[in-house]
Amino acid sequence: MKPETTGGNNTAVGYAADVYLNNLNNATAIGAFAFANASNKIRLGNDSVSVIEADLKRRLEALEGRLATVTSIQSSAGAVGPSR
Repeated sequence: MKPETTGGNNTAVGYAADVYLNNLNNATAIGAFAFANASNKIRLGNDSVSVIEADLKRRLEALEGRLATVTSIQSSAGAVGPSR
């Protein structure tokens, strides 16, 4: 990653990966030729990447359990959620 003249908290991992604009903050580029071009952005891979895969089943099940608990607590407290 080339040295930034401004911005910070950026990360680049991989061959020729870069956070290539000035004034970017919290930007991450992961993979060969991955380029992050905006703050608060994570770029996985370059333009050739066609699939990003992960096994998130256990994590999603845990989050669903927490959501059910929060919903139950809100219901018993009389909260109905955000208005739309």
